[in-house]
Amino acid sequence: LEPGIVTDAKSAIKWMEYSMLGLASVVSPTATYRDDLSEGENVLFASDREGWVSAMDRLISDKSLRVEMAKRAHDHAKDLFGPGVGEQFWTDLRQISSAQNDSLDPEQAAGCRKILLINCFFAPQSVGGATRVAQDRVLELVGMGRDNVEVTVLCVELDPWQGPSGALGMPLDIHHWHGARVVRLGAQNKPWDWHHDGDVERFCREWFELEAFDEIEAHAMQILTAAPLRVALEQGIPYRVVLHDGWWLSQLQFLTRSDGTAVDPAEPLSDIDPNADDTEKSASLERRRDLFEILAGAQERLAVSEAFAELHRRAGLMDVGVRVNRVPTQATNRRRVPGCSQRGSEQWVRICMIGGMAVHKGYPVFRAALQQAGLTDKVLVTVIDHLLQEDDPSYELSWGATPVRFMPPVPMDCMDQFYAAQDVLVAPSIWPESFGLVTREALNAGLWVIASDIGALAEPIEQGRNGFKVAPNDIGALAEALKASVQHLLDQVPQHAVNEVLDE
Repeated sequence: LEPGIVTDAKSAIKWMEYSMLGLASVVSPTATYRDDLSEGENVLFASDREGWVSAMDRLISDKSLRVEMAKRAHDHAKDLFGPGVGEQFWTDLRQISSAQNDSLDPEQAAGCRKILLINCFFAPQSVGGATRVAQDRVLELVGMGRDNVEVTVLCVELDPWQGPSGALGMPLDIHHWHGARVVRLGAQNKPWDWHHDGDVERFCREWFELEAFDEIEAHAMQILTAAPLRVALEQGIPYRVVLHDGWWLSQLQFLTRSDGTAVDPAEPLSDIDPNADDTEKSASLERRRDLFEILAGAQERLAVSEAFAELHRRAGLMDVGVRVNRVPTQATNRRRVPGCSQRGSEQWVRICMIGGMAVHKGYPVFRAALQQAGLTDKVLVTVIDHLLQEDDPSYELSWGATPVRFMPPVPMDCMDQFYAAQDVLVAPSIWPESFGLVTREALNAGLWVIASDIGALAEPIEQGRNGFKVAPNDIGALAEALKASVQHLLDQVPQHAVNEVLDE
């Protein structure tokens, strides 16, 4: 058949299917497409209405372009996704360690220490504070080790481009990140409270024997489950566990029920319905026993703050140490004057909440407090909506007279610019935050910070000097803090300073 035309805005796997069928494609210039495809060679890119019309018109009116592009796309798809790629994959995985060792002299090979770091997500899927900490730790290990340490990362890929698992095992992807090898496992998505996955266990048992890791450092284990550490315990591989949230203590990862009430991790059954049947209670107790056994077998159990370490000690976990997270220094050189923006002839204050819209992050409390505060048009509020994808547009609402913008998560490397465009950060969490990376980053960036005084979240705030600490889940207290903060910022900035910054 003569090659036809297809358009698509999202999935690279669809481009592969279209190309294998001999179609020429027009696609959106997303990161996935830009990494693997070349404009005018095997695809045409279009980012707006005019671009889509122009690209389709080119292919419709130019038969030779359409035919040649379809042929080049077909050949490129075979190179990327052909049967030989899958057949070669495990061979490459098995040979990669020996190939690296062959490049070293015997003394180097003998002294090379192999470290595996585990975290459920990893760059470029930099989701959540634990992932940011894990990525910083990898950079630290790579930098410290130079030629004497080989660092591997095990994480998950929720939407593997290889497709679903087959008879031979789980889909895998391997790439390198700043000197570390990253193995992305296409683990089946599952409820985050699951603590064991037999498929992951089988994979790790074979892979660990092949790799012979010298030590393992585990961070967030959701989706992967504790299966890799169960294998490490059986095989005698030393491992440490970094405690970022309540996953090890409770089926409710953030120790908060859906109605906003708190779980007591010292009571093993406090996270399930009191009227649950014996089977559910038994499963909950078994989960706790299994996970505590794995934690007991660790060389170290490290909380990221003293407050979070004490929470685990109260739950019965002994010998919990502390390794405080590193807080990145903000790179922005912007001269910050809180409250310096103007809308029309009036000053206004920009308030942000970037923790997401979940109950445990205090979003319902923030929304109610902002409406109760009655700030009207003195403020512009920005809320991060984690249900949005990177390429999704923002949307706007009004809470009373206050404009509220909802936007997708901000990439890590863009946080400096985001903070530079804000004046106040609100972190109204109602769960005992393990650290509070966001409050520390915001303070370093010069923002005024309002945070719940729970866990380690508000520790760096000096009351009334760089922000306010408020009682968690207290709408009235948060409303008063919002009003006081806005007035404080508007009052402390002379108009000549505002004009000076605006002129710059």
